[in-house]
Amino acid sequence: KCGECEHVSLNYSPYNILCLSMKENVNSTIYDCMDKMFCKEPLDTEYKCEKCKNTAKNTIEKKILTKPGTLIICLKRFDFKVLPGGFGMPIKINSLIEYPHVLNINKYYPRTSSITQEIDNIYKLVGVINHIGLLNYGHYFSYCYDANKECWFNFNDQQVHKINACDVINNPNAYVLFYEKM
Repeated sequence: KCGECEHVSLNYSPYNILCLSMKENVNSTIYDCMDKMFCKEPLDTEYKCEKCKNTAKNTIEKKILTKPGTLIICLKRFDFKVLPGGFGMPIKINSLIEYPHVLNINKYYPRTSSITQEIDNIYKLVGVINHIGLLNYGHYFSYCYDANKECWFNFNDQQVHKINACDVINNPNAYVLFYEKM
């Protein structure tokens, strides 16, 4: 959006996974991470308004435009930390991100007055890929919901066993979340 004439320029970028940034040693919720991703931000680049050619005080705001059957959310647990002297080191972020069984993503869509749209933006957690270990090595395992048996399973190499739903939610090893449209 232009900071001068308020002209809105639309651009579509196709993504099939939401990649949410995290901060080291800061516990938060998935909604905090999504609020940060979808907040209005000033444009630091030399964006020039299509209408008035203004380059000052322009902003960008992202919204979800599609309604996928399965919403995939990747928690960006891997980062690069700059050390004194300018050297860098890859790190894994082990902060806890709270995420719900039922996710409402209404506020991240463009506003309309449709009740149907609000119902379409509700998702249920059906899978979690977990990572334990460090950046350069570790182990992946998953939690999957079986709708027929109405229970969760832990898939860890050749071992598969039932787990409680409370063990799935807000686990500190969550890396990728799979939400299915309700």
